[in-house]
Amino acid sequence: MAFSMCVSLLGSGLFLVLASFRPLPREPHPSALTWVVCSATIMLSLFRRSPLISPQPPASLATWITDSSIQVRQRPLNQVVFPGSHNSGTYAITGNIVSGDCDPRLVPYVQRCRFVSSFVARWAACQRMSITQQLHAGIRYLDLRVQALPNGDIRLCHSLCSITLHNCLTQIRAYLDAYPNELILLDVNHIYVSDPSQYAQICQQVVLQLGRDCIATRAETPATSTLASLNLHHVQVVLIYHHEPTAMLLNVWGANHIRSPWPNASSTSKVLRYIDASLVDRKLSVDQMHVTQLVATARPLDLVCHFSLLSFAKTLLAHALPWLKQLAQQRDARTKACNVVMVDDCGAHQYQLIQAILTLNKTKAGQNDAHVDLNR
Repeated sequence: MAFSMCVSLLGSGLFLVLASFRPLPREPHPSALTWVVCSATIMLSLFRRSPLISPQPPASLATWITDSSIQVRQRPLNQVVFPGSHNSGTYAITGNIVSGDCDPRLVPYVQRCRFVSSFVARWAACQRMSITQQLHAGIRYLDLRVQALPNGDIRLCHSLCSITLHNCLTQIRAYLDAYPNELILLDVNHIYVSDPSQYAQICQQVVLQLGRDCIATRAETPATSTLASLNLHHVQVVLIYHHEPTAMLLNVWGANHIRSPWPNASSTSKVLRYIDASLVDRKLSVDQMHVTQLVATARPLDLVCHFSLLSFAKTLLAHALPWLKQLAQQRDARTKACNVVMVDDCGAHQYQLIQAILTLNKTKAGQNDAHVDLNR
């Protein structure tokens, strides 16, 4: 363990050095730096870690909306609590295909140096479970970044490209076919294109592949709609598309239908203070969804001290459980304001995090069994 941590530190330090360099020339000359990078790549490959496989989630999580109480089903959508996953499609990030949110200073190194692309991939992957696995685990808010590539491919991304949008939508459609009374919030909030026409192309693919009839419309299904009313009208997907002209053209929700304040902090205490304040400040009268980003943002030192984003996220996730328990017990303004709660590594702690988030629905409904065992 100590040696693998040293390897991680070595790789992280090299990455920081590379990031400070100027972009490589079109045809870089072989150098000592190239030798060091190749050596580090070989060393790291010897200690590559297999992804941790989470146990199967409780079966009840797959149908929690279907099985929810009448009190929950009659609450406005923007007052129901939905578990969400941060950068939902990043579980399969590999290779060196960069996306529009990759730091331009890193692009030449990512494309030419396997070690750098491997390092970036470890810090770009925010989830370890597939879309299907996340949905079966109770996740109902999917956070998507999308990149339209020059070759026509449309992929999910986070600095590097992951699965195709088609793959993601196929998983969603299959899940909804199996569980027709469930609802998924699909937030396409970062869209990277090389041609403006691709904004419409991406949204049209979502609408066509999932089915127009199952997607909420702007006027007929506002954020104050209830789960019961959406189910009555056979709505299975709320698509939130962050390109307003396209959202209006295709009659889906736009960016103004949701608010997602970003803590932009690396320490657990700062993240929790920020989201406490944002929940207290939330105006429930506004016809808008609200995302609580229970997510820490790594700083340069964190890149050196942790092997990956998933390992970096562990500290905050460990504190998130007692924080959620406190919300359920105190039943204060923060509890009332909770709507979407988004996390990294959503299957952490054997799905207790998702269960704790769902407990808040019982708290809001005033049910006496609003309790989650955090000591299992």
